Amino acid sequence: MDFLQVTEWKGPDSQTVKGRFVQRIRAHLYTGSGRLRIVLDMVPDYDFFVAQRYFTQEHIFCLWVSDHPLEKPAAGSGPGLGTESR
Repeated sequence: MDFLQVTEWKGPDSQTVKGRFVQRIRAHLYTGSGRLRIVLDMVPDYDFFVAQRYFTQEHIFCLWVSDHPLEKPAAGSGPGLGTESR
């Protein structure tokens, strides 16, 4: 994922998470272009479904990763409220 117009990144370059699907998260800020790239290193041999949502007031971008299609929840927050891709 690329985020544009980023001027500062204080997070780690790499974070091992050992999740069910995500093994590691990598980040790099390209200062010349103001682009922050986030890469998820996934476990092999799965087809993934991803839903995304940006919480404007909190300035939080969330991804939900699953090995089956994500259903749209009732009103509120959660998977399926953003774009879903495979």
